Amino acid sequence: SSLAFRYGYWNFYNPFWTAPAVQPVVYLNYSQPVAAPPPQWDAGSGNQAAPPPERTVNEQAMARLDQAQTAFRNRNYADAQRQVEAALALAPQEPVFHEFRALVLFARGQFADAAAALYSVLAVHPGWDWTTMSSFYADIDDYQRQFQALTAARDTNPSAANLQFLYAYHCLTAGKTEQAK
Repeated sequence: SSLAFRYGYWNFYNPFWTAPAVQPVVYLNYSQPVAAPPPQWDAGSGNQAAPPPERTVNEQAMARLDQAQTAFRNRNYADAQRQVEAALALAPQEPVFHEFRALVLFARGQFADAAAALYSVLAVHPGWDWTTMSSFYADIDDYQRQFQALTAARDTNPSAANLQFLYAYHCLTAGKTEQAK
């Protein structure tokens, strides 16, 4: 729960995050959970108040995310990464943007970075289902090839926890619970 981290009930540790040699960009620092907006509380009762009006994400950020998704569908993963990172610069608290970035990193074979991003996202956000994830692919065979590359990397290095974590995440997302175990 993001509340537990935000209010100091639990310490957060991302075992997959490795600080880069240069100071990381604040919104790409996965040593902490993705900073989701705080909930609104009714101080009088201690209960969560009625949901606030729909938050609007910066229109520029949404446009960048749309461009990232288009680039991704066209297999231009480098441009997809540039575009989603530009969207994150404008809307750094959007867990979905971070999860999409993790998918781009996965597609590019940057499994360690994908695992670090996902770990921080999943600490505060439930993650996608298969319908959502598969919708980003124009050809699901592209996903299958990327998943096979992850499986090969995991099989080559079975003690790499980040590869096991990323593999389990993709299995769970695809509804393959037994494989995820």
